[in-house]
Amino acid sequence: MVLSASIPTPIKIIEPSVTFFKIAMNQIVNPLHEILSSITSTFNDDIIDK
Repeated sequence: MVLSASIPTPIKIIEPSVTFFKIAMNQIVNPLHEILSSITSTFNDDIIDK
């Protein structure tokens, strides 16, 4: 009985941190993706020029 009463508490703590983690990952991954795509586009331009 004690376990079943204490189970919802960690879930309430974990869910917001998972959401926060997803948001943080988006904040990190999106700029990285932008940088990568700009690097590849300049790289492709260099190849086309040569």
